[in-house]
Amino acid sequence: MGPLGRRGRRGAVLGLLLAVLLLVAACATPGQQAGSATAEVGAAATGRPAAAASPPATAAVPARRTPAAASAPAATTTMAATATTPAAATVTTVTTTTATTAVTTAATTTTTTAATTTATVGTPARATAAPATPSPGRGTAGAAARGTPAPFNATRDEPCRRTDYENRPLPERPATTETIEQAYRCLLLHYVDQKLDHRTLLNGAWSYLAQAGQGVFTAEDTAPLALTGDREADWQVFEERFDALARKYRRVEESVLARVAIEGMARGLDDNHVFYLAPKLWQRTYAQSTGENTIIGPGFDLAVEESSGRFYLYSVYPNSSAARAGLKAGDIIETVGGRPARRGEGNQALYNLLTGEVGTKAQIQVTRPATGQTVRGEVAVEQVEVPLIESRTIPTARGKVGYIRLRNFSNNAGEEFDKALAALQREGITGLVFDVRQNPGGSVDALTHILSHFTHDSPIAITTDAEGKREEVELDRNVPLLGLPFVVLANGSSASSADITAAVARARGGYLIGEKTAGALGGAYLYELEDGGALEITAYRVVGPNGEVINEVGVAPDEVVPLTPADLSAGNDPQLQRALDYLASR
Repeated sequence: MGPLGRRGRRGAVLGLLLAVLLLVAACATPGQQAGSATAEVGAAATGRPAAAASPPATAAVPARRTPAAASAPAATTTMAATATTPAAATVTTVTTTTATTAVTTAATTTTTTAATTTATVGTPARATAAPATPSPGRGTAGAAARGTPAPFNATRDEPCRRTDYENRPLPERPATTETIEQAYRCLLLHYVDQKLDHRTLLNGAWSYLAQAGQGVFTAEDTAPLALTGDREADWQVFEERFDALARKYRRVEESVLARVAIEGMARGLDDNHVFYLAPKLWQRTYAQSTGENTIIGPGFDLAVEESSGRFYLYSVYPNSSAARAGLKAGDIIETVGGRPARRGEGNQALYNLLTGEVGTKAQIQVTRPATGQTVRGEVAVEQVEVPLIESRTIPTARGKVGYIRLRNFSNNAGEEFDKALAALQREGITGLVFDVRQNPGGSVDALTHILSHFTHDSPIAITTDAEGKREEVELDRNVPLLGLPFVVLANGSSASSADITAAVARARGGYLIGEKTAGALGGAYLYELEDGGALEITAYRVVGPNGEVINEVGVAPDEVVPLTPADLSAGNDPQLQRALDYLASR
């Protein structure tokens, strides 16, 4: 089994499993700037169902590897979910992953005017999760020290290559019309719905290009495609129209337009487990999935308060630039780079912090709820050590309670969980709190191994593939049972494997505290394209341990306990405290 994707749901907002950058526009009006890119930072694997019902995340329990697939390279199976519309969740985290896309290429400059990039930090047009994807808010994982890129030349029969995590991602190359065609054929070949109408993909790409170029492209430029229903003929129609658009607006890099088109193609399916990862995002997603403890970012997890749309810091990592600048959990962001920053408002400096290279800097101003004071400082993108697992014992009136927080279900999470649990058991714990808040998901193998400590009552999920084959995700009876009362902490950014963890707590003898989970459940594989990017594509439908629908719904806790910026700022964690009180009563 491969890793789970990290995206948010289609009715969620910003969140982990793996977060998430979306290029919404890539053009400039003639006579003004040479080019501009409007990027929406959204996160998959987030929030909960919106009143009406979009990583970004991402995702849910990936499909189990079948015996036939087991002999093949260890494919990356992901459960992704994407989020876009405001959800009722109190907290959602911006992530790289888990889910929607980060298109980092900006429009080119000309001899007369410099190109600019406007980043809109807010809810993507269609919500994410990856997948198993790193969170821009918390940064992105450093490159994994394994393998070298394996050569790949796309063909019509093999337009993409399923990832195996044994080789590094392909190096980044400019995206072209050929890259769009690869994505088109890859989706048609691998999407779970084999009756997929190809026009959904082409119209999705074209509509997204039109949206990106509003105020730039003319109505004639983006007039609807004249599609006939013939798959090959309709591709030719799209190709000719796209090439004409690229020739007409040469001041904008073709690579930018191509990546916008691929993103639109993925979004056109309206499936929160399908998304495009531009090369840089795919490289970072790969690193996180391989279990790196080093991330690249500003040193904080970024979350959004749904009621106000304000961004705030869910956590600040020690020894990071953010910590040295005096920032603390709960701080509410007022400005970055001197400009306001909140959901739906453009802020280039914040975008750069979340996606930029090491050394990128910006001034940030926050308000601290606990004191009302204003804090200003400079934050820089750098490598930050962030352990995959945090564990400790907490004394209570009934003895020591073990606490384990898992950042994501990376490929090595099972092994690391075993080490942490063994150390806690040596101290004689009487219960365990398993914290998957802000967790975007990840490996199914890691998920099944970890949950096997809590129960041997299978299944923990049920998958259905494109042919309608149903398969139960079984637990490992060789893993020793914990044999102690346990509580799972989850919130609106708990997606994919974290969704399933929450469901198993409710259905298999545990207790779930916090807020409704992301509701980002579905199995997907990641496929590389020649430009160095990747597509996460739904391969399985997934339901919970008792056959319950979780995708687009989430898992409601046994006990709802909110966590606010004011709580974080004051150093309080009412969700954890309630978990300790519950275990003390057992």
